[in-house]
Amino acid sequence: MADKYYKTLELDDGATLEELEKNYKSLLKKYNALIFEDGEVGANAADKLTEIKNAYDVVYESVLSKSFTDTQSGGLDLIYDAIRNKDADKAQEYLDKVLNKNAVYHYLQSAVFYLKEWYDESIKHLQYAIDIQPDPKYYKAMVKLKAKSTSFRQRHMTDEERMEMMMRDMMRRNGSGGGNDEDRF
Repeated sequence: MADKYYKTLELDDGATLEELEKNYKSLLKKYNALIFEDGEVGANAADKLTEIKNAYDVVYESVLSKSFTDTQSGGLDLIYDAIRNKDADKAQEYLDKVLNKNAVYHYLQSAVFYLKEWYDESIKHLQYAIDIQPDPKYYKAMVKLKAKSTSFRQRHMTDEERMEMMMRDMMRRNGSGGGNDEDRF
């Protein structure tokens, strides 16, 4: 059944994402020019455009899935590029297609959450990456992330939360538990 969609887009089964995009745009251009013709030519062009758009949706998902199961075809590059461009939604879309939830996946998921300023989730996924594959790169990222997370929390704290944190810190320094708090101050 998928062969029909590849044929509609004039592609081979092993097509890359770049080839898909190129053929799709070329076919859209070709049939968009014909859609305003009178009679059967215009009607056929409209039908063909619908067919092309449907085929594109199916083939896009197929090509994208293949690219993430075979890292040689550049699937991870798409995620890295989206992260570098600070496009968290696009990176997440690509990550959702990844089948192998390995250390690299969790590292990249951590980066996406970092872009969204979801620091707790980011730390959690970075810890998963470290648990799966201890790597100095992951540890270094964890140190930076924890510092950023603490800084972010402090900037967005209410006065009561800030006071509570200061009290906890003072209790920790003076030894926690029991006793009269008045003696410590």
